[in-house]
Amino acid sequence: MKQLRQSSPEGLGEKLIRFFNERFGSVSLPSHNLEHHLRVLAHAMGIAGHLRNAGFCFSDDFIAGLQIACMTHDIGMALDNSHSHGKAGMEMAAEFMAGMEIPADLREEILGAVENHDRKDYSVSSPPDSMLTILSVADDLDAFGYIGIYRYIEIYLKRGVDPEKISDMVRPNLTSRYQHMTRVYGFLPGFIGRHTPRYETASDFFNPEGPFSYALRKRVMKITEDEMKNKHADIPSISARYRNEEEAEVASFFNKLHRELMMAEFLL
Repeated sequence: MKQLRQSSPEGLGEKLIRFFNERFGSVSLPSHNLEHHLRVLAHAMGIAGHLRNAGFCFSDDFIAGLQIACMTHDIGMALDNSHSHGKAGMEMAAEFMAGMEIPADLREEILGAVENHDRKDYSVSSPPDSMLTILSVADDLDAFGYIGIYRYIEIYLKRGVDPEKISDMVRPNLTSRYQHMTRVYGFLPGFIGRHTPRYETASDFFNPEGPFSYALRKRVMKITEDEMKNKHADIPSISARYRNEEEAEVASFFNKLHRELMMAEFLL
């Protein structure tokens, strides 16, 4: 996207980060902050790499557009933290692109991906190499593992869900995400195999019959609730605060969360 990249003395990535911070910087929501968007972008680029290896091709314009979609997909939560935040995000993505020389079809694909990325009934179908599919699955990957556990708890508490009911609400949502990933990317067994253990970790945590104790689930939810009240800014800082807890199970949880935030183990 030559015109877009030349439209500002700063690069596209820097411009997106500045825009995000201007619109979202005052919002206390670590589960959906800048770090979440950067992780989703990294996941999306990883998916694109797997697809290239499988014979798919992507233009430079598409990759630049995917970057915009990833970095604006949850920005609408600054205005609306409900399941319908995609519309607000789409409007803010359109604001970001105002004045940029972007082909009309690509602009529409970016806006459609942002608006529909969080429809976890996957009622809007799209091929595996579409921007919507790549963004949606990249976003889903950040709902797996220890990162996903913390993020689920925070956003459901933010939406006023009773902590005792969170597990029952998470499990079908989590399963839907995993089934969608395996349905559209089942032809990439290495990719699926890398992320299945992370899905299983999150699923096990929210399963009353799983290996995580009720005491741990209750403690993690209470810690998350306290951190929300204290308005701490990011999950890495939160995980560092509890890595040396006297309760071994709690310390283990936050140590694993911290390691996962480094992303090196599962990003390929």
